[in-house]
Formats: sequence, structure tokens, C-alpha cells
Amino acid sequence: MVARWGAYTSVAAWQLFNEVDNASLDVNPATYSWHKEMAAHVRAEDTAHGGRIVSESWGLAVGNPIQDSGGTFDISTTHDYARVAWGHTPDIGISTAYWAAKKAAEFDKPTLIGEFGCDDKKGSGLLTRAALHAGVWAPAFAGAAGSGCPWYWNKLPIEWLLSEMGSIRRFWTLFEKLVEPLGCSVAHMSWKPLLPSNLPANVEGVGMSAACDLNTTAAVMWLHAKSDTCLAEPTGTVPTFKLDLPLKQGAEVWWVNTSTGTTLRHSSGVVKGGMIQVDTPPFRTDAALIVLASLGQ
Repeated sequence: MVARWGAYTSVAAWQLFNEVDNASLDVNPATYSWHKEMAAHVRAEDTAHGGRIVSESWGLAVGNPIQDSGGTFDISTTHDYARVAWGHTPDIGISTAYWAAKKAAEFDKPTLIGEFGCDDKKGSGLLTRAALHAGVWAPAFAGAAGSGCPWYWNKLPIEWLLSEMGSIRRFWTLFEKLVEPLGCSVAHMSWKPLLPSNLPANVEGVGMSAACDLNTTAAVMWLHAKSDTCLAEPTGTVPTFKLDLPLKQGAEVWWVNTSTGTTLRHSSGVVKGGMIQVDTPPFRTDAALIVLASLGQ
């Protein structure tokens, strides 16, 4: 495998086995030696580009905490599907965000949503446009190593996928442009969860913040209408509301249209009661924001 494909710079990582729990190769701890031996072998053989990421995947979203917490694999992965009959939520965005945040915190290593989709046990609606959008955006705001990787993407119009990837790339390009003058880069910032405390009952949100320098904290957040799921289109529009963020300095805020990745609004946040308070734009499905909170504001 390494000899055949190792020269390709487009190969980002090696995965030893897809959904290895389906082959019962992770049920018995005695089989863990196979994973360690194979991972060590791949690392020893892959020397052309300084070594790539070595990973594994599991069919159940919970994965294998014993394997994930050790040093055998460089990242943890999650496969998440909205199988409602199994008790799963049809909200693939908030579900993938949950697993990303949980595993990033629990295993102290990068985590990736390696597959996501709608209820693949029903034979229809394998991946809707709404689920594609949510699964691409949500994990990147919850501590994952980038966007989720959609399964069944080949059954959708390729324009959908290109549009989503282009939009979220423009969002993070804007973020880099804003923090670069401060000497910061998204890849080298120590992110921690940032959760709003006053969301309306019909809205969910995930976010992260990180110190950019001694005076400035940068934050990103994704807000999502709960009515937007694998099972239903969103109902109506979420009206504007006041969003409180647990940041104590004055701030500049950029609201971004997630359909295009372009700026909707640039404004200032108001410090009130130890929080930054910002007015959200009305949105039908979701909205994203960038915050730069500085002692000089």
C-alpha cells in the first residue's frame, strides 16, 4: 500500500481498516496487537514525506475509547448517521459537533468526522442537501480537524459539495485574514469550547475561542435552527435576537452567510454584565460569526 501510493502528495493519511468493529477486530483486546504492529509498519515504510497520519475507524459513533486514547493512532475518527430508529437525532449537524467536541477533549488528539449521512437504513434520503451543509460546517466549530466527510457524496450533484467546501473555505480564509496581522494562525491556536448561554429554544450553537495574543481573543461560532434536520426543512425564519458570549472585552463581530462564505454584517459587540452582547441577523437554517475581542476595544 505504501509503496504503491506513498509518492502521491494528495494522500493525507493511512487508515488501517474501515469500521473495524464490524469484523470484531477490536472487541477482544488480544487483537489490539494487530493494530499496533500494522501502524508501526506503515510508519516505518512511509518515509518519503516525513510520515503521514495513521488512523482507524469504527462503525459505531462512540468508537473504541481504549484504542483512541492510546498512541497507536494519530487521530480519532467518528462515523455518524441519523438513524432515528436506533434512537439517533435527525440533526446531523449538532450530532457531529457533539462527537467532535467530546473526542477532542477526551483523547487530547485531533479528531475527524470520517463519515456522516442521514438514515442509511431506510434506503432513501441517504444524504440531503441540508444534512450535507450541516455536516460540513458544524464539526469545524466544535474542535474537529476540519469539516466532516460526507458519505454518499457521489449520489449528490457535485455542485452541492463544491459549493459547501468553497463556502467554508472562504469563512476560514476570512478568519486567517483577520488574525494574521496579530501574528496568529488558526492551525497554531489553542482552541477551547465557547458556548452561548442565552440561545432561543429553537436554536442550537457550537463555538470555540483562543487567545490570539496577550490582548486579543478570537472566537468562532455556528448557530443552527433546530427545525433544520434530515427529516424536515426548516420552518420559518429565526428572527434576530441578542446573543451573549462569555468574552469580557469589547469586540468586533463579522457575521457570515454560510451559503456563500461571504460577510453579511460587520459590527461591534457591547460589553454588558461581563459578556459581549451582539445582535444576530435573522436566518432560516444557520449563521456563522467571527469575533475579535480586544482589551483595546
